[in-house]
Amino acid sequence: MVFFSLLFVVYGSFMLYILLGLKRLRSKNVNHQKYPEVSIVIPVHNEDTSLLKTLKALKAQNYAGKWEVIWVNDRSTDQSQAILQEFCHDLDHFKVLSISKTEGAVPYAKKRAMDLGFTAAQYDILMSTDADCLPPVNWISSMLANFSTDVDIVQGPKEVINEGNLVTSIQQIDTLGFVLMEAAFYSHQNPLLSSAPSLAYRKSIYEKAGGMKALFHQSGGDDDVLVQNMMPFMNKVAYNFDPESAVRTQGVQSFKALFVQRARWAASGSSYASPIYIAFLLSIYLCFLSLLLTPFLALFSLISVKIPILIWSVKLLFDLLMMGYGCIKFRRLKFLLYFFPAQLVQVLLVVWAAPAGHFKWYSWK
Repeated sequence: MVFFSLLFVVYGSFMLYILLGLKRLRSKNVNHQKYPEVSIVIPVHNEDTSLLKTLKALKAQNYAGKWEVIWVNDRSTDQSQAILQEFCHDLDHFKVLSISKTEGAVPYAKKRAMDLGFTAAQYDILMSTDADCLPPVNWISSMLANFSTDVDIVQGPKEVINEGNLVTSIQQIDTLGFVLMEAAFYSHQNPLLSSAPSLAYRKSIYEKAGGMKALFHQSGGDDDVLVQNMMPFMNKVAYNFDPESAVRTQGVQSFKALFVQRARWAASGSSYASPIYIAFLLSIYLCFLSLLLTPFLALFSLISVKIPILIWSVKLLFDLLMMGYGCIKFRRLKFLLYFFPAQLVQVLLVVWAAPAGHFKWYSWK
């Protein structure tokens, strides 16, 4: 009982830390006095079903400063290259680069594509998103509004598109939970979590940290591990707290695909340099593992039935506080309709994803 109590003291403290970070978030005025120049890099690999929508979303950006979008086609075997060439041929600020099929496959090709794009970037601020994402028209403006002389990295929110089914509905609230944690860590100047669909940083610190080349040996990490590599060279970070700037992304369409996706996301966790981060993540993982196992232990009278009731009550209470406050702050109250089914799925996802990511029990795109 003492062991479980200590675990959930850690979990409760973590949730209070998130709430305090969210309370500190403030939105920025997008009426710029200066317009930083920005290069956006988007890797493309067999994205012909979603690519045209992403191209149109980037073309519609309302940013008044100088900006370019570098699309890097990585050996696509579908119509992605043809779509890129047709759409971009008369847009001077849209550039298309290609990785030849003769160069062959590499274990984690996305980072090679991003490295090529960032090497070709001509401006001082770098941004990233994905070829299946839909940035709103104010995306660049709202992200760049958060840069100042002492801010070197800006993270923005993302949101899963709800297609009216249980899988995407659960992904919506689960992704919002991730966004809330991400935002709180940035608010505390401690960016443990980051995500590539809406991320910007200065080219100078990207290069000092070794860029994408420093990550070629590992799966994932083109966002969170990259940011942690840049931390020794940065001044401050900022979170783009503008709910209307959330980059919309396509969700997966089955629970099987969801579990595979989360295993990929979890794969970079063991690459974190800080032993404090790793110990913290391990303690949170043990909390989720106990949520899953203790009901079965109680069922066979190996522990008191009070233990699973207590720890599940603690989790539901703290998560409801965080999600409720976050849904109000980000103006997404309707997401709470799926709070309870998402809780069970979340526990299963976390317990599966950590070992699956570490031992590579998944296939990469």
